[in-house]
Amino acid sequence: MDEVPAEYRLELIEVQESEELRATYTESSLPDFYKTLPDTFVNLKDNALLHTSMSGSTYCCEQPRVS
Repeated sequence: MDEVPAEYRLELIEVQESEELRATYTESSLPDFYKTLPDTFVNLKDNALLHTSMSGSTYCCEQPRVS
């Protein structure tokens, strides 16, 4: 927990202490777990959105041209 940034610590402790959230974490995919988190977990949800939106772009202008 010492390596976790301070803004996430309380939310992670809440997840660890909640049997319901721990069960959801083990039974669901990671994106589904973050979708089920209550809105009070603002920092964890924002972090999940940031990391899931880093995937490659599908815009045509960024795709290689095919001749």
